[in-house]
Amino acid sequence: MKKHLKIGIKILILIGMMVVLSSNHYSIANSIGLAQNRTEYIEGFIVDFYRNQDLAEDNDLSKYEINEDLQNYLFGKVKVINYNTAVNRTEKTNYEVKPELMEEEFINELYYLKFAVRVKFKYIGVEEESGYSEELEVLLKEEDNGYVIEDFYTRLNGYDSFIRGEEDDLKSGAYQKSSLLNNNEIKVKQQKLMDNIDKVYKEENRAVEAKEKEDSIQNMGIQASSLNKSAIKNYARNNFNKINPSSGNGVVPYYDFSAISGNYDCTNFVSHALLAGGATVYNNGNPASGWYYVNLSNRSYSWSGVPNLYDFLINNSTKGPSGAHQNYFTFHEASAYPFVDGDILQFHNGTVWRHSTIITGFYQASTNYLGALVTGRTSPTSNNDNQKAADIYIGNSKRVIKLGLNY
Repeated sequence: MKKHLKIGIKILILIGMMVVLSSNHYSIANSIGLAQNRTEYIEGFIVDFYRNQDLAEDNDLSKYEINEDLQNYLFGKVKVINYNTAVNRTEKTNYEVKPELMEEEFINELYYLKFAVRVKFKYIGVEEESGYSEELEVLLKEEDNGYVIEDFYTRLNGYDSFIRGEEDDLKSGAYQKSSLLNNNEIKVKQQKLMDNIDKVYKEENRAVEAKEKEDSIQNMGIQASSLNKSAIKNYARNNFNKINPSSGNGVVPYYDFSAISGNYDCTNFVSHALLAGGATVYNNGNPASGWYYVNLSNRSYSWSGVPNLYDFLINNSTKGPSGAHQNYFTFHEASAYPFVDGDILQFHNGTVWRHSTIITGFYQASTNYLGALVTGRTSPTSNNDNQKAADIYIGNSKRVIKLGLNY
């Protein structure tokens, strides 16, 4: 009798274990399914939104649940970027957008998701392929009937940077939506940004005679360059989207400055491109006046700082590369080129000089007038790929560093 009882107890324990294991298996499978649904849901929204933003399509976003304030904010973003596309003729074709989930956490009853969004296309009228990549942060709330998109933020996008700034911390457990998402100030800033787009377009597309522009270029005292600008361009094109870009000269180590919180890699990348063009390192032991990188604790400010590199190149006549300032504008193709492939183009974000790139091509901005295509790197998942200058930090100033002698 005892023997049968023991066997019965063992069977009951075994059945119980099977039920627990089955329950755990169901719970794990269910969690995986929910995560997949969550990712697929937001990826669908990303694709539809980016196509509306970049192609002026009218994909129905009402099938997604979006916080009302955010919905108004994103509607304004599409409107402003579409406006920039129309004004600056940056229409695109052969368009492809691919979001890739990089990070996901559950924080303060919200899902935080970070995506690398990679976009490829051809500008209408431009033979070369172009594109860009940017990091997108999303907050998602789970409700009984599905998910609600609470925030959608690309901190270095020209629109978000101008309207919201670059400091919102979506990942913080104490996060609260930017006040700009729910007050009238956003409308004022949107209108200001569109006004800026008009203003910058007029400044950069002055329809003056070729001879007049040619004279103004020659009077700037720009010296012929002793750097290999083709090598500078080639370095940029070959390394902008690499996880581990190569050293510009095989001697100075490449350190990705985006690995430092709150820092970006654009000017370090340009410095390595200059090395590839034959630029000489100027290591005078003074971080405020030289141009060098040995390691993180032994480097010049000019190596990785946007305004610092500008100041060094414009003022240098001692050792290393030099350059001359030039305002950016489209120019008559029959005139002397005011800047060429391999020169540097920097972008202002409305507050500071934020981004350095290499000029890597030209496009027909209007009849007989050319504008610049640029390539740059902010991080492994944020870059510019032969992108029209007018598409970057829209409505804000640009400046060229016309590279000159290497001392």
